[in-house]
Amino acid sequence: MIVMGVLIVIGFFVVVGTIVNRMGGEEMPEGPASVVSRPEIAALLGPDAEVVSAQTDSGRLALTVKTPEGIRVLLIDMRSGQIISVVGGS
Repeated sequence: MIVMGVLIVIGFFVVVGTIVNRMGGEEMPEGPASVVSRPEIAALLGPDAEVVSAQTDSGRLALTVKTPEGIRVLLIDMRSGQIISVVGGS
């Protein structure tokens, strides 16, 4: 019984410590978020492009775009803004 009570107390302190640690984590920078304008991405999309979906994973952005030429998927590195790959379209 005593061992179980000690484990409960230790578990309680771990939970409280985790909550306090996460509350005091990194603060978000103040001010508006920066926007990176990449001319090569704008040129690939064109004025009639429509973003159908956007998904992120491992620092990459996959944009599915509908253009008059067809469906196109752009894989973009989110840190550098560089286009990694383009699939589909003309």
